[in-house]
Amino acid sequence: MRSLAQFSGSVAFQEPSVLGAPGIWSLEDALRYQALGQWPVWTPPVLFTSGAQGCLIDLSDQTTLFQDAQGTVPVASSGQPVGMVLDQRLWGGRTIEQELERQPELWTNPVPSIANYAGTVGSYDQATKRMLNTGTSVGGFPRFQFNLGLISGKYYQVHGQLSGSIDKLTFVRLANTGAANNLSYDFSSGQISGIVVSAVNNIEFLIDLFGNWIPDDYLQIDSLTIKALTGNHASQPTTAARPAFRDVGGVRYLESDGVDDALNITLPSGTYTRAYVNASGTMTIDEAVAISGPENIMREQTIAGILYIDRDLSDSEKDRLATYWGAAS
Repeated sequence: MRSLAQFSGSVAFQEPSVLGAPGIWSLEDALRYQALGQWPVWTPPVLFTSGAQGCLIDLSDQTTLFQDAQGTVPVASSGQPVGMVLDQRLWGGRTIEQELERQPELWTNPVPSIANYAGTVGSYDQATKRMLNTGTSVGGFPRFQFNLGLISGKYYQVHGQLSGSIDKLTFVRLANTGAANNLSYDFSSGQISGIVVSAVNNIEFLIDLFGNWIPDDYLQIDSLTIKALTGNHASQPTTAARPAFRDVGGVRYLESDGVDDALNITLPSGTYTRAYVNASGTMTIDEAVAISGPENIMREQTIAGILYIDRDLSDSEKDRLATYWGAAS
């Protein structure tokens, strides 16, 4: 085998027991592990290194689980509902914090486009990041749209803090219409948070829908961070239809009520291999699955891990996946 120093590029080599293991995603990583004289074990993200589409739900990382569909309330203990699970196929074994650190900051404090309605006169002070309305029309509302070059259909994580007349914000969203892309907003603290799909290229703040704005009111953006969170994430907006997280004897899994619980992902239309393991360690592989539209990842009453990929898996890959999941292939 050639020395690792002979390789270059972001994926430095093709040793199947190494490529895609946690931390082995660059030449520098590889040389570091070579110096240690040891290699981490194989992990499923290696299956996607050639750009395959799909989804990987790995419950060994509990930080990818949230109780709500907007990704604002982490799952902290067994028995809590699951409203969102993050797809980790492109993270290369990294945690959500490590993945977000790699993403560029998209909030740049641009001058917003302001859409005024019913006599409002909105303005924005870029230095203080204050949104103002000098109009006095009752029932009017200005909409502040900050174009950040967001991509429609992609997920973004947003965290922010507003001050001023924080109770006057009607909503904040990655959209210009509707409520499906609204971020979570705390009217008492001014905190913004959420992991949502963008419908447009901007983040929009809409204030004073009910006409209770007065001339001295303002909304100030104290802090705001917006970063892409790659993946085809699974979610369930209906509270009563969320499966429960279980951690029993070291086995982590999702449990459906067997009635209407579901966690849906939206994949590009195509033909996929679907592999999953239940809480008992039984692995099922469905091949040539045609998918178009939402797909429920709760294939059985319990799911301990699930993977979608738009290609066939080799026998060796199936065996490695079974070993990783502790399942019988």
